[in-house]
Amino acid sequence: MEFTRQGVPVIHLLADEVGRDTTDRPLPDALRDVHTALVKEAMRDQVTLIVSFLAFSWLAMMVVHELGHVVGAICTGATVEKVVLHPLAISRTDVSNNRHPLAVIWAGPILGSLLPLATLVLFQNAKGTCRSLTKFFAGFCLVANGAYISFGSVERIGDAGDLLNHGSPIWTLW
Repeated sequence: MEFTRQGVPVIHLLADEVGRDTTDRPLPDALRDVHTALVKEAMRDQVTLIVSFLAFSWLAMMVVHELGHVVGAICTGATVEKVVLHPLAISRTDVSNNRHPLAVIWAGPILGSLLPLATLVLFQNAKGTCRSLTKFFAGFCLVANGAYISFGSVERIGDAGDLLNHGSPIWTLW
């Protein structure tokens, strides 16, 4: 707990392939000990807020990103067949009759970055936690969308792979 009092933002619990920590305890026991210590130190609420907002940010970032693809598809006359959102997989939007694939693909990361920034502008006069969480979410979306396109271009996966397959120069992805 000393590290958390000093501001260390992440606590890692290590386990082997059978779920035992470095002292050979089952991982659920180690997790319970960490939880008990956080409660005892009155830090559980803070950790819970951080972890839950991080999970929320991941899901909300995927929703906003896919909304960008949907808007792009609608604006270009394509048909949205399905939107897949799953917290443990790369989300996707399936589109048919897509005459402008580059516009639809680019709309995901572009709107996935601009909409959170617009939210930040709306909350610019907010005070305290609301403003901090909005700033975090906007930054999270910028980093996530940028990293997704940049690193995805290396392995040609997801939107980056689709952009390259449809003729986007690789330098536009970096």
